[in-house]
Amino acid sequence: FSGCAKTNVTPSQNDSASMVAEVPQVMYKTLNDSPVCSMTLSSEPVTPGGLTVVFEYTGADEGLFGMWYSLEIKQNGFWTPIPYLPIQDNIERSWESIGFPVQKDSPRTETIDWTSLYGELDAGTYRLIKDFINSRSPGDYDTYYLSVDFEINK
Repeated sequence: FSGCAKTNVTPSQNDSASMVAEVPQVMYKTLNDSPVCSMTLSSEPVTPGGLTVVFEYTGADEGLFGMWYSLEIKQNGFWTPIPYLPIQDNIERSWESIGFPVQKDSPRTETIDWTSLYGELDAGTYRLIKDFINSRSPGDYDTYYLSVDFEINK
């Protein structure tokens, strides 16, 4: 499951404060180019600590999304990845490789609370990015990166 493999981040022994900020790796070349899946904001309110998205799938079999996501902020007309909060107390950070199925013509929601990774967001224009797998059969799939833009107003 691309984008959802376990990724570990551990502070260096030389970090006197035992804190390291990590910038998420950009794993996509294009966004929202799938003919069979989409992600939109739900009708639930967007808060500085999270939001709810809706996945829709129109492919022949089933689609999957996982735990992984990334947040970017729009600054001076450009999208910039938001750094994770610093790691404290050598606690490992990782993504679980879990696939949540989305059946054809049966939307599925996901509520994301990003406060443990990013904290509460300040006012601004942001986008959430998630990967989605169009699975035709075992070993036969395409990975798409979906995004949804949103505003935080404080």
